[in-house]
Amino acid sequence: GQYATIGASNQIAGYLTGGTPGGSQMYKFPFATESWSATGGSFPSMWDAKSMSNATHAYFIGGSGNTNDGTRVYKLTFATDSSSQLPTNFPQYSRYGWGTGNSTHGYASGGVNTGSITTNIYKLQYSNDTWSTTPNRIQGGAIQENAAASARQNGNGDTAANSIPNVV
Repeated sequence: GQYATIGASNQIAGYLTGGTPGGSQMYKFPFATESWSATGGSFPSMWDAKSMSNATHAYFIGGSGNTNDGTRVYKLTFATDSSSQLPTNFPQYSRYGWGTGNSTHGYASGGVNTGSITTNIYKLQYSNDTWSTTPNRIQGGAIQENAAASARQNGNGDTAANSIPNVV
């Protein structure tokens, strides 16, 4: 029963956090069992956030409440279901927007920046958790309250043990 949640996944499980009311608990959805459970990962209440992931970690970018304080970045380690806040924030205050990633980098943009539209595309280097700005910007179209997806796990270098899918 929460609004404006944010999720991420690897090949084994999906994770969900944020939203209102509350929104600080991290929930895990193992694809093999299709059963939700609470994990040890916990964030301050965040919503209208962005996320990205690789095979080992997920990153959640956002703030709390219905404000433009979305610079905090939290890292979830899939192996331990534990989370921590990165010492480096997202480069620009932003609410809404999108995030996506591949095996080595995450990308995020869009949203509202203290009343103006955010058009920069930011790149997160997973190996050292640092941000840079790409030379490209979003051109035209709606760039808030949107989503992005990635084929990161579809043959792009990340591997996981073979598993039997749970066919519904």
